Amino acid sequence: MKMNKDKNEVINNFIRLNRLRAIYGDNADLALASVNEIEALKTATEKISELQSKLEYAEDTWAAAYKMGFEDGKDAVQKQNTKRKVNQYRRKPLIVEAVLYTGTDESYEEACRFCTGILLAPRGNGKFHIETPEVGHDVSPGDWIIKGIAGEYYSCKPELFVQLYEKAK
Repeated sequence: MKMNKDKNEVINNFIRLNRLRAIYGDNADLALASVNEIEALKTATEKISELQSKLEYAEDTWAAAYKMGFEDGKDAVQKQNTKRKVNQYRRKPLIVEAVLYTGTDESYEEACRFCTGILLAPRGNGKFHIETPEVGHDVSPGDWIIKGIAGEYYSCKPELFVQLYEKAK
């Protein structure tokens, strides 16, 4: 694979050199060298930028280590990495209001009464769109419309609804 890459690079340089010879005559070798130097400078600039961001991260880590009272920044990084673990969370029990949209006219009217002050835009094929402060949700027949704890409305597919919710007593 690397050999093909090197071979292609040689061929490309040869083609470039011939084009430059047609334009610059005897000075084509100098022109090609300049083109290669420019490409090398671009690559070096990208590497410098990458190293600068790594250096900034290292400086931030060492500064944090110093603030935490560690003499050796390496110890701070090791302790910081051992503290990073994924925690598990259980959804808090909460009660939400919801209606099932079945796709009928009566179900749509019920959804309109349920989603007070919210625009419900029909989409055809029994679907409609709920406008929300964030992005909005499309509702299809069979979806549940849920009123969240902040008063927002959103749709939920029936498979997910039965996994997350049960009827409150």
